[in-house]
Amino acid sequence: MFGIDSVLGPIDTPTWNIEEVPDYIVTVKDHEIFEKQSRREESGIAMIDEDREDEEKNGRSSDFYERALEKMMDGVLESKWEDEVKKEVPIPECLSAKDPSKYTDEDIAVIASYKSKVQTMKEEREKYKATLQTEIVETKEALQRDIAEFNDKLKDLELKKMQIECAILQERLMRIRAIRRHQTEVDGRQKIVRFTDDELVPATREARKLAEECNSFEVVVAELKSRYDNLNKAEKRQEAKFRSEFADLKQPLVEHLLRHYKKRPRAGRLITTSVTYLTEVARCVAASEKSDILPRECLDFLRGMDTLDTMPRNLPSQINVNHWRTMCKLRRAKVEVETKKMMQSADNVVACKKVCLENIEKSLTQRAEEIEIQLVLKMGQIEVPLQGFPSDYENAVLVPREELLRVNDCILETGKCKLVAMHKSMHLRKVVSQQEWQHARAKMILDDLQQELKDVREFKITRNVLEFLTRDPCSVNLEKDCEKIQASLRMFRNKFRELLSLEQACLKEAKRLMAKWKKKNDKMSKEIKSKSSDVEEFRRLLNDPCRKKDEESLTMCIPEKYAKECAKMMEDSTSKGFPISCISGRDRYDCIERVGKKEADIVAVDPEDMYLAAKNKLAEKAGYSVVEQVRTKEEPDATHRYEAVAVIHKDLNIDNVQGLKGLKSCHTGVGRNVGYKIPITKLTAMGVLADINNPEYSARENELRALSTLFSKGCLVGRWSPDPEINQRLKETYNNLCALCEKPDVCDYPDTYSGYEGALRCLAHNGGQVAWTKVIYVKRFFGLPVGVTPAVPTSENPADFRYFCPDGSKVPIDAHTKPCTWAARPWQGYMTNGDDVNNAEAIQSELTQLGHLGEDEKADWWKDLMLLSDKTLAVAAPPVSPEEHLKSAKYMDVIERNSGAPERDARWCVWSQSALDKCHSLSRAAFSRDARPRFDCVLEQDEVACLKAVRDNGADITVIDGGSVKLAIENYNAKPIVAEAYGNGSTHVNERPAVAVVKSGSSINGLGDLRGKKSCHSGYVGDFAGHSAPAHILKQKELINEPGEIDTFFSESCAPGAPLHSKSCQLCVGNIKSGDDQVKEATKCRPTNAEHYNGGKGALRCLKDGKGDVAFLPLTALQQLDNEKDGAGKHEDYALLCPNGGQAPINEWERCNLGLEPPRIIVSSAEKTPNTLEELKHGILAASTLFSKQPALLRLFGPWDDKRNVLFKDNVKELISTDNTWDKWDTWASIQQDYGNH
Repeated sequence: MFGIDSVLGPIDTPTWNIEEVPDYIVTVKDHEIFEKQSRREESGIAMIDEDREDEEKNGRSSDFYERALEKMMDGVLESKWEDEVKKEVPIPECLSAKDPSKYTDEDIAVIASYKSKVQTMKEEREKYKATLQTEIVETKEALQRDIAEFNDKLKDLELKKMQIECAILQERLMRIRAIRRHQTEVDGRQKIVRFTDDELVPATREARKLAEECNSFEVVVAELKSRYDNLNKAEKRQEAKFRSEFADLKQPLVEHLLRHYKKRPRAGRLITTSVTYLTEVARCVAASEKSDILPRECLDFLRGMDTLDTMPRNLPSQINVNHWRTMCKLRRAKVEVETKKMMQSADNVVACKKVCLENIEKSLTQRAEEIEIQLVLKMGQIEVPLQGFPSDYENAVLVPREELLRVNDCILETGKCKLVAMHKSMHLRKVVSQQEWQHARAKMILDDLQQELKDVREFKITRNVLEFLTRDPCSVNLEKDCEKIQASLRMFRNKFRELLSLEQACLKEAKRLMAKWKKKNDKMSKEIKSKSSDVEEFRRLLNDPCRKKDEESLTMCIPEKYAKECAKMMEDSTSKGFPISCISGRDRYDCIERVGKKEADIVAVDPEDMYLAAKNKLAEKAGYSVVEQVRTKEEPDATHRYEAVAVIHKDLNIDNVQGLKGLKSCHTGVGRNVGYKIPITKLTAMGVLADINNPEYSARENELRALSTLFSKGCLVGRWSPDPEINQRLKETYNNLCALCEKPDVCDYPDTYSGYEGALRCLAHNGGQVAWTKVIYVKRFFGLPVGVTPAVPTSENPADFRYFCPDGSKVPIDAHTKPCTWAARPWQGYMTNGDDVNNAEAIQSELTQLGHLGEDEKADWWKDLMLLSDKTLAVAAPPVSPEEHLKSAKYMDVIERNSGAPERDARWCVWSQSALDKCHSLSRAAFSRDARPRFDCVLEQDEVACLKAVRDNGADITVIDGGSVKLAIENYNAKPIVAEAYGNGSTHVNERPAVAVVKSGSSINGLGDLRGKKSCHSGYVGDFAGHSAPAHILKQKELINEPGEIDTFFSESCAPGAPLHSKSCQLCVGNIKSGDDQVKEATKCRPTNAEHYNGGKGALRCLKDGKGDVAFLPLTALQQLDNEKDGAGKHEDYALLCPNGGQAPINEWERCNLGLEPPRIIVSSAEKTPNTLEELKHGILAASTLFSKQPALLRLFGPWDDKRNVLFKDNVKELISTDNTWDKWDTWASIQQDYGNH
């Protein structure tokens, strides 16, 4: 109505805490409420009655007054100004009912009076409006003052309340601590009393019995040892007999038979201890018979022996059926001896039990004899004071004191004799052990000498060496050759001197011309300076390096590992006038995504990285393009880096790829491109390699099975699996693939017949029929020109060999015929995004200049950032997409090859988003780098949910803390397969000791001395060595009450990861290498390497710089210290602070540590088959081996996007396989319970 435009803001209503509500503070009893309500009800009823009586008395009179009041003043006793202002001025009737043309003078006067009243009413309302606004403001201010006063009083009351409660709780805590101290003291004394009564007395009696049993056992042991030695001698005689049986065979063949001789059935191992069953098994093994009385396990063992007797197909042709039968007969005899040894062990157990039974029978007999003894003595000989009751002496025995003393003397004499005998026995055992050790040492020396003799006998002399040795007396020829060479040298020396004199003359002439032109240049310079200042200013602006930098700067993404090289590259390029800027990515995988997101312009990549870009979800939007390539100086115009070829003898009868079956094949090595990946990929696509996706085997074993079946023999060296046991098993199973190698039993690098040239040597000189290598090495091997390198003659004749083509044809090997290739490896290159493709020429120009600059300076960034070397250079090429770049070399299917079950991926379960992101990155990067099986990622809620998923086949593997393995095995049927390894400083099962470190010579001598000191930590909550272990020990020593009080125990600290403004971050310094205060503040106390004092070595730097008095860190950081690289001092600068007091050298950490941190373990389901577990283990170890050696490709171990310990702990060096010897699960579970999760 009044048009008030003042905006009344919301009035804050005071909120009450639950302790401030009156209903919770004031307690009203029920009887008080009842009384008040009763009185109120009585008074209310009385008032109602009185009103009714008045109404009846007055009756109509009240109605008369109301009507009169309404008639006179509209029902209001006093009219107010504000009420009058609210009323509307009545509109004259003429104004609404008449036409204006018909108004009379009276109507006009009425209308003028109406307008005057309306104007007056507006002015009154404006006054009323101003009054209301003033009142609103005053009301708001008064309300705010009242609320503020109320809040202040409320805070004072709350503070008073907290002080009173703190005093009460403090007093209660003091009393509880006193009660606990008294209770602990009482319990300790009671425990000592119980120990004396319950353990000490029975233990004394038991010791006496054991001493008697020991004597009887020694006799039995001596007899059993004699029988066992006889069986061992018989076994050794049988071993010697084995070699004599095959004297007509060569040593390698004998060794091959010996491996079969040592094989035993995998299934049905004998675990029975029955002497009867073992006797029957020994008889059946020796006679090759069956038996109806044996249990199932024994029958399985016999069937296994029959299976081993089956002659395998892949035996060398020199081993015939008679050799095999003789070996089987000898093996059965050996198994018979082994079974008898088991019988001997069973007899040993029976004999021991018999001795125990005899001792028990003797003890029972003696007790039976001593049930009742009657002693007759003369009256008065022994007087016993009569006390108690006669029943107390019913079972008493009276013995004279002299008799007891005599018995004690006998016991002492017997004990002395026993001690003397024990000393003699110990001395004899030491002598026997020393003799056995010397015998074993002599035997090992003999074995080594025999092996050396074998190697000398088998050493092969090459044809070139043989020709050289069989030449005419070489002394004369050498002297003549030496004279010829000296004469040639003199001739060349004279020639070069002449050339030098000519060059010096040319140099003088050039200097004269330079002086002449210098004078002309000086003259022209003076003329230029005389020109107008405008031109000079324009030229200065045109050549301004800052402007050029702003317009032409190119941004390269580099892995964070090479940040120092990046800074040097920026400095060098800026000084030469073509500035290149850098941004750091986590690794090359991250850089590919940054280029795709347009955060950087260029990244240097391998073909495998190009595959990641082609398959990246950003690929279509990013428009990746390879704009320049890294090529060799030897072949700068070649289309591809190298091409894979197959080389055969020219006379080999083969006209299609199916003809490869049964040939002898030579390869560069397992897992390599031209000798392994490309042949497998192409031969599989052609249908030559069959059954390569068998789900019963891993991807690697499927490939090896296929090659072993296709070729009769081969040479394929290398580590067939990162796991040593799997590697050995595969090489024993498919040993024909090692038969052509220099050392078939080793089948690993170095080997004369391995590598690109070694495969050709295997073909030419070791019986091979096909070799898989690359073109450039074929040309070098046969002395043909390679690119710009002229031909270098060799002794090999290329006319005797041919290229074998995928279509079955053959191509001559010469300098003019183009080889037929199976596939090629594309060049490395530099990849950009769609925004920079139009500027490709400028980018190529800068990259080429940058390559020349790095080569001139031999800079580290030239090798690490640009992937260049003395043999390579950056070459501009037409821009092409990564996918087209790979397909043109027929390399895409080589990367995507998968020889495992098509539907079987290794499903990795995680329970955090950061772990899921890292898992996806690992999956893609590992697949592009030939790690199989392919990883898939599953996200669950927590660790327990992942363990359930593994148990219920919803996932295949998951990573858990070592302390959770026991729970996983017992409740979720899990099986540990792979563990983290931390390198030097960890235990044999990769536990990391947590240690407290002080400077050598420090006055701190115990944990109690640390109160109020300054501390340096490797990390904050979640870090075992930096937080969990010290907090646990300080609480155990009652120096703090709760782990959270460690922050207040020290005066100042640096624990990266702690809240920024807490005491635990006061000593941190951030990235001091940047020299920028803003950068230092932004990176201070962050749990990444940007913080100078982060991690174990960072804690040592904090201690070395004098920031702290003590450092808490894992021992691995201390043991792996490199002063020049880490800047954290030397080993001798530090000492360990022991939890029980005192200091100790670093090498005495076993008695001076704060606890052992278990590693993380990768577990799978125990229900999976051995082959499936082996496949999972192989894939994990293959990926970790690659990325631990090349973290620039993918940072598998280390901070992940500023988060610590994602998937794996940051300080992991590698992953290793576990086996049945790992038995610390219970201990680790206890550590996790005591120290908490970390």
